[in-house]
This record gives sequence, C-alpha cells and structure tokens, in this order.
Amino acid sequence: LTRSFRRRPIFAMFRRFAAWYNDVAKRHTWAVGTLVLGGRYWVGDTLVQSIEIYRAKSRGEETAFDLRRMFLLGSFGVIYAGGTGCFVYNKLYPRLLPGRPVTAAIFDALVQCNFVYMPQYYLMAEFIKDATSSSQIYRPLGALVPAAYQTWKDNFVTDAQALMCFNIPCQSFNFAFVPLQLRMTFLATVGFLWAM
Repeated sequence: LTRSFRRRPIFAMFRRFAAWYNDVAKRHTWAVGTLVLGGRYWVGDTLVQSIEIYRAKSRGEETAFDLRRMFLLGSFGVIYAGGTGCFVYNKLYPRLLPGRPVTAAIFDALVQCNFVYMPQYYLMAEFIKDATSSSQIYRPLGALVPAAYQTWKDNFVTDAQALMCFNIPCQSFNFAFVPLQLRMTFLATVGFLWAM
C-alpha cells in the first residue's frame, strides 16, 4: 500500500481495531472463537431467512422471520465452536499436526468434518425442524438421532465432495498463514462462502 493511503484515518482506525482484536483473541482465544463462530451462524441464518422472505413475497406468499430458528442455529454455532471446534482447531491440530497445514486440512475435510461436525449439524437440524414446526410436537432423542443419521448417510458423498473441494484449500491457508488465535475467526469468515 502507498504511504499516502496508510496515513488515511480509516486505515489507521482499521489497524488499531485489528491490533486490538488480535490482542483480545490472544488473551481469550476460546471466548472470541466461540462468539465469532456462533455469531456467524446467527448472522448467516438472518441473511438466509431474509432472502427466503424476499423470494416468498415476490411470489405473493406471506412468511415471517423465525427468531426461534435463528437463535437455535446461533446456539448450534456457539456449542460447536465452544466445544468441538475450539478443541480441534486450537488444541488438537497444533499438537498432532504441527507445521503440516495440508495434512491437517485433508484430515479436517475427510475425518473431522464428515464424522464429527456433520453428524452434530444434522442432529441440530432435526431438532430445529421440530422446534420450528407449527405442530409443536417434539420427537424424543431416540427418534431424532436415527433421522439425523439417515440424513447424514444420504448426504455423505455430496458433503464429502464439497468439503474436499472447499475445506482443503481454505483450511490449508488457515493452518499455514493464520495465527492460532484467529483460526476460528477465519473459519467464521469463510463459513459465509461455504453456506452460499
């Protein structure tokens, strides 16, 4: 960047914010990762629902914003990020696969995402179906798990292909160049691309 651009107030403000954010993320890696990734699911569902409402209105249909769905997806993001996600990305991979970003990315796409993340996601999706249906009938956990398993099984090949195409390049970059304390922030950022 040119010197004149770097002197502009907006650039200085961005640099101060980035330094502050990096410092907070270093001191509170778990909390920042959890809140940012959880927030990504909350914001992502807000955008998806807004698009769904817009499309429904253009067809002459009436639909309302579902706060319950938004909060449930946000809570899934917080639970995943605060549990499995922070452990895997901030503790496990740096210890098991230090200095091997491509190997870590391949393992992440083929194993962690397919056998840890996706089952959790599909289980939460089944719960959200019940929680947002108009019937207000909730299936017991014994019924949710087989339904989530069936969806996971039906989508396994498609999900695995998408994860290999998207996650391996993104996570290779993440593990090679992004500091440990910012990995969850990077995941949340590229997660918007994944959701599209």
